Amino acid sequence: IEDQKSLNEQALKRLLALEKNSYLGSGESIAYHDLEIRGGGNLLGQDQSGHIKNIGYALYTRMLEDAIYELSGGKKRLEKSVEIQLGVSAFLNPELIASDSLRLDLYRRLSLCENTDEVGQIHEEIEDRFGKIDDLSAQFLQIITLKILANQLGILKLSNFNQNITITYGDEKKESLKAPSKDDNDILETLLKHLRAQISLKRR
Repeated sequence: IEDQKSLNEQALKRLLALEKNSYLGSGESIAYHDLEIRGGGNLLGQDQSGHIKNIGYALYTRMLEDAIYELSGGKKRLEKSVEIQLGVSAFLNPELIASDSLRLDLYRRLSLCENTDEVGQIHEEIEDRFGKIDDLSAQFLQIITLKILANQLGILKLSNFNQNITITYGDEKKESLKAPSKDDNDILETLLKHLRAQISLKRR
């Protein structure tokens, strides 16, 4: 990030709180982190209800996007954002990238990726600078890749319950997949393989 002083301090703190709670069911913990940082009046906009329980992974991903959006200067955002409701742990691991500012810069750059090649380039850069990428960080990059592919296919939502995966398209059509197991890697790999195959068919 070119000008560290220009960072929105609340957005930075919020993103780091999100990063530490990036697992399914962590929404309530994240919400209270966010309330502590921002104050209760604006977490959910003018319709703030004050009842922040069982909000789950969907709110986590939305808040993560909002924090990254603020850190990127509000210059760019996909008009249609794919809703990710996958029970997987995915974040840039502080044990791999110790510097908060470097991780935040990578979050910002990943949020601006328009194609999977750009994500791949950042993956290579991370390994060049910090060594072999760990599972948690790799899974975050896979989530970014999934969002890009899903946008190209007009998908509104990706969700799962254990190993059962549901893809919801813009016309509300739903497609079901089954991963070999409920493990994070199996869920992500099943989706990546399927969406890449759909992209290949679309290009023929």
